[in-house]
Amino acid sequence: MPIVTTLHTVLSRPTSAQYGVLDQIIAASSKVIVMAEKGSELLRSVYGAPSEKTEIIPHGLPTPHSSNLTRRRPPSASPDDRSS
Repeated sequence: MPIVTTLHTVLSRPTSAQYGVLDQIIAASSKVIVMAEKGSELLRSVYGAPSEKTEIIPHGLPTPHSSNLTRRRPPSASPDDRSS
């Protein structure tokens, strides 16, 4: 069964213990997902991860166009208009 690991932070100067843990995670993973090119660069340069093992999926959502935010909502019914 393939293991896919998502990393939110990749340390540029890990302690030896931190390095050892991430090195084992990389070795056990079929793919390692990071959220920025810098994370991918660090995986390759600091941890020696092969580039074919790393993928970038940017975090966050695209900013919506302001026209999508101006939709009107119907007004709420007043308490007198509600059925019991």
